[in-house]
Amino acid sequence: VQTFQTNIQDGSRGDVLYVKHSESEAGTQTASASAKFAPLPRVEVEIGAAALDEATSQRQWQADAAPASSRVETRAGREFTHAHWTPAPHLAIDAEAAVQSTTLNMVGTVSGSTTYRTADTQLEMSLTPWRGGALTLSLAGTETPLNAAKFAAYAAATGRPAGAGLKPDSARALKLGLQQSLGDGLALKADYRNAQLGSTTVLIPAASGQTPASITGGRQQRFSAALTLSLAGLGLPHTKLTSQAMWQRSRIRDPLTGRDRRISGEAPHRASFRLAQNMPRQHMSWGLIGRLGSETRYYQVAQETTVARGGSLGAFVEYDPGPFKLRLDVAGLAGTTAQTSAFYSGQRGTSRIDHFGHSEESSTTIGISLTKSLDG
Repeated sequence: VQTFQTNIQDGSRGDVLYVKHSESEAGTQTASASAKFAPLPRVEVEIGAAALDEATSQRQWQADAAPASSRVETRAGREFTHAHWTPAPHLAIDAEAAVQSTTLNMVGTVSGSTTYRTADTQLEMSLTPWRGGALTLSLAGTETPLNAAKFAAYAAATGRPAGAGLKPDSARALKLGLQQSLGDGLALKADYRNAQLGSTTVLIPAASGQTPASITGGRQQRFSAALTLSLAGLGLPHTKLTSQAMWQRSRIRDPLTGRDRRISGEAPHRASFRLAQNMPRQHMSWGLIGRLGSETRYYQVAQETTVARGGSLGAFVEYDPGPFKLRLDVAGLAGTTAQTSAFYSGQRGTSRIDHFGHSEESSTTIGISLTKSLDG
């Protein structure tokens, strides 16, 4: 997969006019292989491996600054083993272990390189005690590989505090799940997750401004629910309403203020719905997609930003006579995003707020796609 993006921005700083030109390019190559076998009765084992090669390049030209360029190369290899055991007719146990080795290399105006290993483990028990219902209990340990953006920011920072390091985010989590089919196209799914955070990425001061770094400790709780309902009983054949909602709460210790707060960028709640109707005779489908408003807060060294996203509404129409498929998407029929930032005279926690910034944005986007099936 190869993507390109070019941005040109005109503006001014005081009495100085400037033009900022940036280009970015990203390329990804992936490969994977797996095999399944049954070493014992009621036991299935799958082993596999995957490889990833990714490169992200960025170049910037600005009238009042020296040109800057960077290229971050990511090379990762992942091996996993998954075992599925059904010791009883209504009971299943799954276990999985995965190890990933990742090398990040940055070249350009600033250079740096690092190699690390991450491991994921999960043990899950599934029980179907009654008709149409399923209960799950799982224990998992996860480590999230570093992405190119975090590594590039860390490598570019100068004057980092002694002992400041960057490592993959990690957590140990207990998860409970319920799935229930109630008949007539009605289905319910709910999950509760309670996680002990091992490592979390935050922004801390550096001589060059700020740098990502890892802190330890913290907790995160999350509850999510999804409901699917067929509207055929209301006289709307081939029509389905799907709704999802999520509530979450985390607590980590802010390294600048010493007080507990949410993880930066975590939304306290989210909710959405999708109403879709298929019309088989006309080879068409249409639908509405809506999202309720949410508020997210982001923490930087000298800035605190709140992004309030209002409720939004979108629609789509699809025509699929085969082998071609034509789709029209419209997003932003309703909804406004407001951003409010508090800028501090120094670091948060040790200085006062110098000034505020506020902006609002509302836009409607239209997308048209034409695809052709390669089957046959």
